[in-house]
Amino acid sequence: MASPITWVLRLKIQDGKQEEFSAVMKEMVQNTESETGALVYDWFADGGTVHIVERYADSAAVVTHMQNFGPFAERFLGSIQPLEFTVYGEPSDSARESIAALAPAYLAPLASITR
Repeated sequence: MASPITWVLRLKIQDGKQEEFSAVMKEMVQNTESETGALVYDWFADGGTVHIVERYADSAAVVTHMQNFGPFAERFLGSIQPLEFTVYGEPSDSARESIAALAPAYLAPLASITR
């Protein structure tokens, strides 16, 4: 059985980049809506700090999402400063490769209830 992969990316919007960040965020959310393996794609903000909570059905869905992220990567990464990227679950090697540039920390599952 495929296991879901969840992550939280915590970031700061760079000074003077709020407009660019907001525009690319809207495009990314709209684009991700069509990904059937994207189960959760939530963005939260507290001032200039943003938390993005994402959950994917499995490692294949992570790879698909990261391939779809490609056209947005330069604009998104150019408007933020990553603070922390934590991945929860056991992604495959190909999923790990697809997110390696973001230097994630990995946490393996211990116990879980999903409804």
